[in-house]
Amino acid sequence: VVVYPPYIDAARSVAKGRRIAREDAVEHPHALEVADACERALGMRCELEDKAYSRDFWCRGRVRVEWKRDDGSFVREELNTRGKLLRAIAAAVKAHPERGENGKP
Repeated sequence: VVVYPPYIDAARSVAKGRRIAREDAVEHPHALEVADACERALGMRCELEDKAYSRDFWCRGRVRVEWKRDDGSFVREELNTRGKLLRAIAAAVKAHPERGENGKP
């Protein structure tokens, strides 16, 4: 599944691309933080790609996360919807060591 940082950005509106609730989202995430959170905190393989977000050309970077295996089973059974996956990624980015105590960059 593809995850663009605006999907979990609390500073954006739903019209601008946010896909989870503002209280679950994180302010100004970077694609590197998203990839690091997926690999380290969630234990999911991912690939960082230099692509632009279609709603904001200047927002570079996307993360392709291996959410399902080849046989169709989920890598992590508790993350069986995209919404749950995005909320888990946002929580992991908030706890990222490069962020401050309040989860801000």
